[in-house]
Amino acid sequence: MQDTTQGGIYWVVPKLQQEVHAGALGFTKTLYFYVWARSDDEAKTLMEAYLNGEGLALDRLQQKPRLAINQNLKTYYFPEQIIGLPEELIEPDLLPSAFKDRVLAESRKRRDKLEKGKLALRAELALLPQ
Repeated sequence: MQDTTQGGIYWVVPKLQQEVHAGALGFTKTLYFYVWARSDDEAKTLMEAYLNGEGLALDRLQQKPRLAINQNLKTYYFPEQIIGLPEELIEPDLLPSAFKDRVLAESRKRRDKLEKGKLALRAELALLPQ
């Protein structure tokens, strides 16, 4: 079991304001994500920031974020797809290779979208009347 004082893997199911094409799901407004967070509230905030960084708008969550049943990072095939997962938790299990480079590049790309979304949300909050 992962030490959830540092964070844990949350299952988050957002419903978007707009329809998107999502691989095997086809056209949909509902997506499925894992998010690394310290609480369900943080998981929701990070999910909204990530979607914002992707240029998407959250309509609502289909359910309250909840800890994933599986908290063992070593069993996830694509840990780089877990939103907000620190790179130092991904890297130790990867041997130096082109594969490792691709995994870390994908992780950084997602982290960049998350940071872009956080900045946009902060800007929106700053514009709200106090």
